[in-house]
Amino acid sequence: MKKKKVTTLTVIAHVVLFLFSLMCLIPFILLVSSSFTNREELVKIGISFFPHEPTVSAYQAVFEHPIRIVRAFGVSIFITVVGTILNLVVCFTAAFALSNHNFVFRRQVSFYFYFTMMFGGGIIPYYMVCTRYLHLSDNILALIIPPIAAPMTIFLMRTYLYDIPYTLHEAAKIDGASEYQVLFHVVLPLARTPLAIIGFNTALGYWNSWYEALLFITDPKLYPLQTLLQNILAYVNMLKNSRFANSKLMENIASIPSTSIIAATCLIAIGPMLLSFLFFQKQFVYGITNGAVKE
Repeated sequence: MKKKKVTTLTVIAHVVLFLFSLMCLIPFILLVSSSFTNREELVKIGISFFPHEPTVSAYQAVFEHPIRIVRAFGVSIFITVVGTILNLVVCFTAAFALSNHNFVFRRQVSFYFYFTMMFGGGIIPYYMVCTRYLHLSDNILALIIPPIAAPMTIFLMRTYLYDIPYTLHEAAKIDGASEYQVLFHVVLPLARTPLAIIGFNTALGYWNSWYEALLFITDPKLYPLQTLLQNILAYVNMLKNSRFANSKLMENIASIPSTSIIAATCLIAIGPMLLSFLFFQKQFVYGITNGAVKE
């Protein structure tokens, strides 16, 4: 094999990309460092890359009641996994129907989905429909069902399915395949990359979702992680402004900087998504190269 010749321009490009990647890591490093920094050091020195006297007081404040954190993690994982799967199933099948040349009313149905992106009923009708008619108040399904049929996701998937040659559909039908067999044995294997990318973005939306819980959930046992961490942060700020505390840990809450607690809650919230991104990284790279290289 002929070895590739390394040029000066290639070296410069790699150095620039390395420095850019390092700059992108700096905010995350500062976030980790600030979560282990005590109040005195933050006041005197500020946020640094390496704290002089590391402390875990911020994490102790967040994990004062670990059962609540574990339960909230379970709720977030459940709504993320179930919601992402249902979202992909609904959006993929809808996009397949809208990209099918034999579907007579595809333009009318496409306009129906598009119309919902332009106009909305508002928060009060949305709340009334979910609570009074769907009975989703204090129900974990309230965190899963409302975002399922996302029109933007359907249109993105439909755009990709348009690029799949329709001759593949016709060849499969000549061989005796039904519409469902075309969907699962022809189209689905070719759509793994957009499904992975859209699935990751959908999972990210479910994981970071807190608005639905704020509207429909009053039972603390059904709080997702984002809502619980927000409540903990609000509780700590309340105690810092009060003259009393309810536990031994909260007696010294004034010594814990709010900045460290915010950093700790951010790390707890983004940790699972950072790990899941490693599993989807291959699909992201494949999607970029597949879209950039044309024959």
